[in-house]
Amino acid sequence: MKYIVVGFLFLTSFSVHATDFCQDYKDGIRTYSNLLEVASIASEMDWDQDGLMNRDELANGSNPCFNDTERDSDHDGLIDLFEEKLGKGIFIKLDPIKRDTDANGIEDLVQVCALTGEDRERMTIAAELMGDIYPAMKSYFDLAALCGI
Repeated sequence: MKYIVVGFLFLTSFSVHATDFCQDYKDGIRTYSNLLEVASIASEMDWDQDGLMNRDELANGSNPCFNDTERDSDHDGLIDLFEEKLGKGIFIKLDPIKRDTDANGIEDLVQVCALTGEDRERMTIAAELMGDIYPAMKSYFDLAALCGI
């Protein structure tokens, strides 16, 4: 068992302690600055089981103790989970905190909908797969519905 020491808090490689920490935060026992410090050390974990790693939630300004899978930090019509999982540059580069990731004057959702040919096919398959992995979020990965086609 690995231990990481943060002040008087001990984290193990098992998420049960992270769950306890999140409960302490929700109950007001821990502060938000404690949460940020510990979550950054435990960045490879997903405390709230929402599909976003703690590091990604901290980067997006969301809280790693609360399941906020439907969050759209940049209000571009694509949820953060979609942008994190499908926007790593394979078909298109997406950033959940930038409405227009590449700063070309075209919002991310419009660019996703404008994909054509093989890129469109691959993005559709990847989005369908993500919908299967996250069944409760399936509608957020439905390109036809997102793009109005």
